Amino acid sequence: MSVEAADAYEKARKLAKRETREGDTPPVLDEILDPSVPYAQERVGQKEIPLDQIVGMKNEGRVSAFGKDFLPLLKPDSEFANKWMRLYDAQIEEGLRDPIQVYEYMHQYYVEEGNKRVSVMKYLGGKTILASITRILPPRDESEKSKQYYAYLDFAHTHNIDFIHLNEAGGYARLAQLLGLPKDYKLDAEQEKQLKSEYALFERAFHEVKTEDMHLDVGDAFLLYLEIYDVENFLEKSGSELLGELRQIEDDLRAYPNKLETRLETASLDQQLKRRLLGRRQPLKAAFIYSRSPEDSFWTKMHHDGQVYVQDLMPYEIETKGYFEADDLDQELERIKEAIAWGAEVIFTTSPTMLRSSIMMAAKYPKLKILNCSLNTRTGHLRTYYARLYELQFLNGMIAGILSDTHSIGYIADYPFYGMISNINAFALGARMVDPQAKVYLDWSTTNHAMLEGEEMGNADLMYITSQEINPLIHSAKTYGLYDVKSQSYMHLAKRQYYWGEFYKQLLTSVLNGSFKQVERHGSESICYWWGLSNFMIDLVLADTLPKQTKRLVEVMKEHMAEGEFNLFSTEMIDQQGVVRNEDAHNMSLDDIADMDWLLDNVVGTIPDLDAFSKDARKLISRYGIYSLREQSHD
Repeated sequence: MSVEAADAYEKARKLAKRETREGDTPPVLDEILDPSVPYAQERVGQKEIPLDQIVGMKNEGRVSAFGKDFLPLLKPDSEFANKWMRLYDAQIEEGLRDPIQVYEYMHQYYVEEGNKRVSVMKYLGGKTILASITRILPPRDESEKSKQYYAYLDFAHTHNIDFIHLNEAGGYARLAQLLGLPKDYKLDAEQEKQLKSEYALFERAFHEVKTEDMHLDVGDAFLLYLEIYDVENFLEKSGSELLGELRQIEDDLRAYPNKLETRLETASLDQQLKRRLLGRRQPLKAAFIYSRSPEDSFWTKMHHDGQVYVQDLMPYEIETKGYFEADDLDQELERIKEAIAWGAEVIFTTSPTMLRSSIMMAAKYPKLKILNCSLNTRTGHLRTYYARLYELQFLNGMIAGILSDTHSIGYIADYPFYGMISNINAFALGARMVDPQAKVYLDWSTTNHAMLEGEEMGNADLMYITSQEINPLIHSAKTYGLYDVKSQSYMHLAKRQYYWGEFYKQLLTSVLNGSFKQVERHGSESICYWWGLSNFMIDLVLADTLPKQTKRLVEVMKEHMAEGEFNLFSTEMIDQQGVVRNEDAHNMSLDDIADMDWLLDNVVGTIPDLDAFSKDARKLISRYGIYSLREQSHD
């Protein structure tokens, strides 16, 4: 034994005596387990395990020899101390090679053989140790603890990833999705080694960033990181790159377990340019990023028309530039970088499908004003904007309810994104307002097959078909609106009209006159401009062929809504399960409207599970859909 080993033992023992209080000795697994429960066991094999997850011993044999965190307590002249010092020398000279024997129970390890080796390695500040592992399985029940643990085991067995631990059971399906893992894909040994190595870099970077007001573990931080930065090029990133990216999302980490709150702004912005604008030497540069070209995408054309409108309206105050054909993550990032190189001070990414790239670049360039056309993103890195389409759907529902002879109206929806369920419910409310017997039969154009049987739709004489206008895979405008089933033709009675140029004008004016900063987010808030009839962003243009009295009624209702005199959701509602919603009939908050994941009782049909949608639709829904669907199974 060396003098160094003796000194090390004495230091470790003094530290143990100073830090160990009564009851601080390592816990004993045999005392934790209920002797009346028949626990199952499984052999895991040999693996490097984290030393900080070794918390106790399998039995009480040597408990009295150890203090807090396995530090030694026995006198230096004891046989125990002699063996401890020999192990210390062995570790210093050539390293401890033999695996310890441990039992794993609920993410923690208990040593059966090798307590002194654990003690030496913990004293030396080691991170991992080779162990032969036996897992003890707790009873599977409905408790949250059991659900979380078995979600971890299912994930580990399926994908060969057992080193990432999450605090919520639903997080594992989301993690597999963000890692791009098919349902039954198991990492081979080399892939597992690469991911584990990079994850260790991430863990070190996270602990460098973590502060006392962050209440999350490394696994949850990793899941949040992937939500923002994606898994693209993750395995090639250095520790310093990971550290820099984590510092850019500290607000998100601090907000956990909550998402950053969204403040939905409905008021119009200050449209008047203040005199201090005259002191600006150069026009404000605003870039517009489009997923397609105006020639092959109706959605792109609408936004590009808005760009042209605002450029023509403010030729001396602003300079705009469009960047087209950004239809995947790499192209989106490249177009945004090109806009930055051009000198853009404001960047509009004009589709919800660009949300991921927008968040990534907004986190990287916090002083740049990036706005994404989507709703309810729960991120403080950028502002978002969208149209309150549920207002128009309420009016369309009124028209359908008036014209239907059978009280049965079909509704073909496209994507269950945030805000889209409120469109369906608004349509059903509008139909019921004019026809108390109205039923709305709901199906989806993006599922693998029809969700309703033919006879369920059989009585419908009218059908409302929504547009897939924001899908970058759809190159042209799709006919949508009210469809006459009997004549098998569209009834061009009302046209949805967007005025994106009005939003772009007001937003850019607010940047020029300084009022943009005056509504800067507070704390962990995120700002979303959710505009509607009252802001002149949208309108429902009624055709002359609509019956005159129907047209008059709809115009009057539209005017009341535009003036803020009628909130269509300010009524008590009952959902399909009989639950009373908005029981006090108050003006339902915009947050509650945006977050709807339930359907009214006069809607026949469901919000399908994620697996029911087509492969292309699942990709979009898993990122931009309502929360309950994004947390479901994955490809």
